[in-house]
Amino acid sequence: MARSAKLSRGTAHETTISGNIVRNSGQGGIGLFGGDGYSGYGSPRGSRNVTITGNLVENSAQWSSSSFRAGISVDSTAVAGSNIRVVSNIATDNQTTKTQQYGFEYAGPAPSGVWVDPSNQFAGNAVSALHGYAPVAVTGAKSGNAALASLLSTLAGFGLITDSTS
Repeated sequence: MARSAKLSRGTAHETTISGNIVRNSGQGGIGLFGGDGYSGYGSPRGSRNVTITGNLVENSAQWSSSSFRAGISVDSTAVAGSNIRVVSNIATDNQTTKTQQYGFEYAGPAPSGVWVDPSNQFAGNAVSALHGYAPVAVTGAKSGNAALASLLSTLAGFGLITDSTS
């Protein structure tokens, strides 16, 4: 029987979640949870520096459960996650009656450096590929400084650039 991979009990730091195959679990696929809001899971401190990569999640969510609606979930209900990267995963639902609403779902305060890479394949989910996570866009004309400023701001939001100006 397929089981869900859930990282809980407080926080995850400097962690990689990779190489998992979760099919037809009847519940969530892969979940990274902050800890609070879930009885007995400990006190949240905010997960940081976590990479979720190279996982296959098929037909593994529970439509009726608000906590497990996506193939891959990051749920930081009180403390935002930081430097969380979701790269090169497949989260799909190919059932006739779909149970997986989203490929990826983020719930919680504004994320600080949560990066959902375009290399992910979140197709066939009942509602959409992403939920609770707005894709980040770079704005401004290619020939102007506004686009460069927007790009630098976006990269800083991912935790890839630290502003050391004074």
